[in-house]
Amino acid sequence: MSCTTPSSRHFHALAMALLATFSEMALSAQAEDAAAQKAKEEAACKQAVAKFEHAIDFMRETQGSTWTTAFREKKLPSSVEPSIMQKEGYCGLSKYLKDNKLI
Repeated sequence: MSCTTPSSRHFHALAMALLATFSEMALSAQAEDAAAQKAKEEAACKQAVAKFEHAIDFMRETQGSTWTTAFREKKLPSSVEPSIMQKEGYCGLSKYLKDNKLI
């Protein structure tokens, strides 16, 4: 049988269709894995920011509101936080806090 027989062409077309389907499934699985990884990273970043907020709340309870507000403004200016959140989200804010040794 040569490669030009109808059954050979049919098999080739079927193999190509299966290959395309499996390739799409693999790409879809990779995209889902990437999305899941990104969600995990975002959750870790949110947790780090929450840790900072918890520390600020503790300081407010023990040191008072005036001192804590001044401390927070010095370490994380009120103009910086919304800018970072808008541009980079929780992971950007978490990185800022870590870079400045606040968490």
